[in-house]
Amino acid sequence: MNGDGIAQYHVAGVEWYRRAAEQRDAKAQSNLDLAYLNGSGVPQDFVIALLWSNLASAQGNDSAKKNRDILEKRMTAKQIAEAERLGRIVETAQIRAIHLDEKSANSTSAS
Repeated sequence: MNGDGIAQYHVAGVEWYRRAAEQRDAKAQSNLDLAYLNGSGVPQDFVIALLWSNLASAQGNDSAKKNRDILEKRMTAKQIAEAERLGRIVETAQIRAIHLDEKSANSTSAS
């Protein structure tokens, strides 16, 4: 094997982590932060890594808290602010999706 399969494996794994992370799965969010921190399956991007690290940390994920500290030491204040801004957008979208799911479930059960 020439290693091509390994890169594809990482890309596929990141997609599954992203799907779970969007559903507020803290472990998946932490795994995404590691993927972006290390450039594993995605281009290295500290801003996006910190976005996912902050979301996972807010749910009590200890690994994400450690990664957040590492990331913030490597980033500028502007990059950190951008990660926080993007994190608020993602979190708001996740909350809206949850409320929509709840409304849908309630209207289905009322029928």
